[in-house]
Amino acid sequence: MEDLGEIVGEFLMESHENLDQIDRDLVSLEQEPDSRDLISRIFRAIHTIKGTSGFLAFSRLEKLAHAGESLLSKLRDGVMPVTPSTITDATEKAKFLVDWHTSLPVQAAMARFIESGAFARHIRKVGAAYRRRHAMVTRGVSTLLHEHLELVPSNAGLHVTAVARRLNATHMQEVIDSARTAGVAVQSLARFGMAKRRRVGVVLGYGSIPAERIEEGLRRLRSCFGPK
Repeated sequence: MEDLGEIVGEFLMESHENLDQIDRDLVSLEQEPDSRDLISRIFRAIHTIKGTSGFLAFSRLEKLAHAGESLLSKLRDGVMPVTPSTITDATEKAKFLVDWHTSLPVQAAMARFIESGAFARHIRKVGAAYRRRHAMVTRGVSTLLHEHLELVPSNAGLHVTAVARRLNATHMQEVIDSARTAGVAVQSLARFGMAKRRRVGVVLGYGSIPAERIEEGLRRLRSCFGPK
């Protein structure tokens, strides 16, 4: 396994690079409030920070990044207009991420936690749990949902992507809405595309769902496609 210090170091370096880019993009967004490319780029950068924070168990940072991601999602989808006040809100969240640090006692405790090997054990435990969930989701999509979805191969991250075999974008959104009503949260693959013609499908997250609930969630999703 890669040395934990190197993993955290790479995360910090990558995050600061992302945040510097976010800072510049937010300034540009003030001049080009209708630029979907800028909004999508900011969203992807914050999403990356959120995902890695969750993997490293930096829960406070993950929650903050999630708040920024939710705001950017509303701007990207047109739910909230891009105005000076919304850009200021997004900028403040980005700057807090850049400048944020824990108190010295907490940092010292974290250092001891890392040096003792406890954090490495935690990462191995979390990694094993995520690998199990990944396997359960991919197996479920390949069996329960094979008629409707084609799995996109993956071996990293906290999401699984599947492309619709026959449904168009309108019908896929109806399935997603029905799934949400049934208590299953899935996202439209089209939301993450940049091209004019976006692929139709779903993105399934498994980072926070207990393993014992995955099969039931996939069965509910299967029912949303209607009878065979």
